[in-house]
Amino acid sequence: MTARRAWQYQIAGWSLFILSGMFFLWSTAAAGDPIGFVASLLFLVACPIFLAPLIRSAKRGDAA
Repeated sequence: MTARRAWQYQIAGWSLFILSGMFFLWSTAAAGDPIGFVASLLFLVACPIFLAPLIRSAKRGDAA
């Protein structure tokens, strides 16, 4: 697998994590679960933090 292909898979995976975090946040808000809401929010905030180095590497040209 090329470095570019691996990078694309990582971006796709993190994008799905962000999407699932949004749905978990929505679900816990609808259920009125404050602990679940906070946990979902923390998960959703953590995803872009993990995603940032991948995006930076792409801007530097490391992912190509």
